[in-house]
Amino acid sequence: MFYVYLFLAVIGALVAAGCSLQATSGARRSRGGRMRSALSLPVAVALAACSSSLELEAASPTSADGGDAQSFFVSDEFVRRILVRPDEPRRVYVTTRERSPFTGEWNQEVKSLSTTYVVSMVSTRSSDEMYVLGRLRGEIDVVEKWVYEAPIGAYAASRPTSPEGCAAHAAETSSNLVVVGGTFLPFAQRDQPGITRTELYRGSDFDFRYLCIDPDGRFLFLLGGDEAPGIYRLDVHEEDPPAPELAVSVETLPELIDASGLTGTLDSVHTRAWWVDYDNADDVYSVLLDTDNDCDIDHIVTDTYAGIYSRFNETLRFSYLDRWP
Repeated sequence: MFYVYLFLAVIGALVAAGCSLQATSGARRSRGGRMRSALSLPVAVALAACSSSLELEAASPTSADGGDAQSFFVSDEFVRRILVRPDEPRRVYVTTRERSPFTGEWNQEVKSLSTTYVVSMVSTRSSDEMYVLGRLRGEIDVVEKWVYEAPIGAYAASRPTSPEGCAAHAAETSSNLVVVGGTFLPFAQRDQPGITRTELYRGSDFDFRYLCIDPDGRFLFLLGGDEAPGIYRLDVHEEDPPAPELAVSVETLPELIDASGLTGTLDSVHTRAWWVDYDNADDVYSVLLDTDNDCDIDHIVTDTYAGIYSRFNETLRFSYLDRWP
């Protein structure tokens, strides 16, 4: 993983503009009913290396509640972070920092969210859209979409969703930062925010390890575990998503047996790319390319870190967070 972080840091320094990320497909699955509910209480998470971005931020400072928070949206007026505590496997803290346009002072609010399953990873698409991967009773995968509902007077940054799903070649989308209702209000003078969650998948066929959201909001890429190695695509554009479909098999990319990470990026308006990290000592990595942004992988490049860097150091834009403008 050291090489991945080094690669990301170098790319962040070379590229002053960037964008979004991710996706995947899968085979069969058993699903329970689709669920929607409001979250007002607590959840556990590890922030995925996946979400749109223009610039890689330096190391996040320690948050006020004592842990290291990972930023996933940053602007001059508004920052949103996720805090994961290893000793609280079913809880995540969402920290919102805002700068008043009237006084210039920064203030923050911390919300604690929970769920019945242990959350292993979160992929973000903007400040108000999160995709959560979790494990229920140690054997059932749960994938949910969480939408942060900002109250009147709060900053919000939403990103348009491709209206036609994978049926059309989506163009680049970026987040739009606004004040809900037009006039900023301090935390103490506005309603509490809400979080609505929608279950996208529940089953035990894949043992998913990682997930990344497509920057156009069409699908998720999920990395399967030992029982079902491969990269799967879960269509989240439709009202009732179908079962995950296999996007990249171990027959196509045998190295996936040792995959230990999946990171997304936006290369240009029509090209998406994903970096696959492997748990081995051979300094080998893969880059998956969707050159026409139709949700299908067109090319796979497997090489050493130095080889991949020499090919893509001026094009690929990897980042963890969304930045506006």
